[in-house]
Amino acid sequence: LLVAPLVCQRAIGPVVDVLLDALVVFGVPLNPARLLSSRLIFEQLSLYLILGKLVSVRHPTFFSREWVRFRTRGPWLLPVLGGYTASLALFNLVEPINQLLLPHLAYGPEGVVAKLANPSDRSAATLLLSSIAPCIGAPLFEELQSRAFILQALTAAVPLSLALLISGILFGAQHLQIGLLLPLSVTGYIWGVLYVNSNNLLVPMLIHALWNARIFLGSCLGL
Repeated sequence: LLVAPLVCQRAIGPVVDVLLDALVVFGVPLNPARLLSSRLIFEQLSLYLILGKLVSVRHPTFFSREWVRFRTRGPWLLPVLGGYTASLALFNLVEPINQLLLPHLAYGPEGVVAKLANPSDRSAATLLLSSIAPCIGAPLFEELQSRAFILQALTAAVPLSLALLISGILFGAQHLQIGLLLPLSVTGYIWGVLYVNSNNLLVPMLIHALWNARIFLGSCLGL
C-alpha cells in the first residue's frame, strides 16, 4: 500500500496530462499554477478510486466499521483541538533536533504542499483550488492508509506500542522528505495514538486537514 500509489501515479500521470491539455484547448483558464493543482486533484481522485477498489476486492470488510472506525457523534471536537495543538508543539520541538542531526538538509527543496500554498499568480481562486488535494484528499487517503490499514495490520504481528512506532516512521517516510523524516514520523506516531485512544478515524483526519490548512491560511494572510 506504500508502493502502490507511486506505481499508479506513474501510470495515471500521462492520462491526466492529456485530459488537462484538452481542458486548456477548450478554453478552461488553467495557468501553470492551476495546472499543477488540477493535476494533483485528478491524480488523487483516480488513485484513490483504483486503490479503494483493489482493497475492497482483496479485503471486502475493510471499509466496514470493523476496520474503519469513523464516528461523527461523540466527543471528537476536544480531541481534535487538543491533538492538533500537541502535534504542532511536538513538531516544533523535534524539528530543531532534526536540523542538528541533518544540518545539510535543513534548507532542502520545498515540498509539494509548500509549492501549492505559494502559487505564482497569488490569486485567491488558485489558492483555493490548490488547497483541495492537501486539505481534503490527503487527510482522507493518508489516514485510511496509515491509521486504519497499516497500523491495524501491524498489530496482528507486533505489540501495539511497536505498531504505533513503525506506522509513524512509515508515515514520515512516505512523504519523501528526508529533511523532515523525524518530525513527520513523530507526528504520525502521535496521530496513531490519538486514533487508538479516540477509536475514531475522524479525529486524525480532521487534525491532518487542519495541519495542511494552516499552511494555506498563512499564505492567504501573507504570514
